[in-house]
Amino acid sequence: MASQPAGNTPMERLVDAMSQIRDRCVWTQAIDHDALVPYLIEESFELVEAIETGTRTELIEELGDVLWQVLFHAEIASRAGTEPFDLNDVAQAALDKMVPRHPHVFGDDVATTPEEVMTLWFRAKAAEKSTRTSVLDGIPRGMPALALADKVLSRAGKVGVTVDGAHPERGRVGDAHRESSGDADVDLTVDAHREPSGDADVGPTAEADPDVNADADPGSNADAEPDSNTGADPDSNADADAELELGRRLLAEVQEARGAGLDAERALRRAIRELEGDVRTAESVSVAS
Repeated sequence: MASQPAGNTPMERLVDAMSQIRDRCVWTQAIDHDALVPYLIEESFELVEAIETGTRTELIEELGDVLWQVLFHAEIASRAGTEPFDLNDVAQAALDKMVPRHPHVFGDDVATTPEEVMTLWFRAKAAEKSTRTSVLDGIPRGMPALALADKVLSRAGKVGVTVDGAHPERGRVGDAHRESSGDADVDLTVDAHREPSGDADVGPTAEADPDVNADADPGSNADAEPDSNTGADPDSNADADAELELGRRLLAEVQEARGAGLDAERALRRAIRELEGDVRTAESVSVAS
């Protein structure tokens, strides 16, 4: 006899639904953490789109899809043969991280400006990560390139290394003050008003096809069209030099964006959406004619 999710709140019923699905859905039972990665990536980008351009209903839906990913991973881990953990462990880990990072809320410290909040945040984070040997430790290499550049530039500024926009061929060491300053309040011009969350250190979606190849490389796309601009030989010295030069110019652009308090990744998404609008307009004109 079919049963419905149990619980007194929607959250409790959602957790129970995940447990029942793991118990009784053969597709779900075959999924592990690695197989869920493509879904997490896709759902995360769908959430970003909902935040930037969606409606209230779309935002609620996409937040729910990301929440489902968290529940799925926790459910898988709760049944692991070695070192299991569950959703309560995940919640406790978040508490253990976030409460100490807000001593102005849960302690006696005082922070009356965003800059002061960030100083306390980075001081607490530095204490947590005291075993790290480089400011670059903990940056996820799988971030989109523009977001990765922004993060690396932020960390580089803490040791006095910046990119010279006029001569982006190499990083350069900043003035003596920045070079000698390893304090947590360095380089807050961009980030002071967007306090970081976590360490900015599932199951299928509602629309996902259960027949999807869970072992597929999340970075591959068998249906992708050939790109007319990918004909360059990456092994050619000239091509490699030109590509590196392009990368340096892009890095300098990200540095300039940071200095102006702009988000390069979001800016590019906005420009892409504008281009997409132009394409659709052109297509509609073509159809009309």
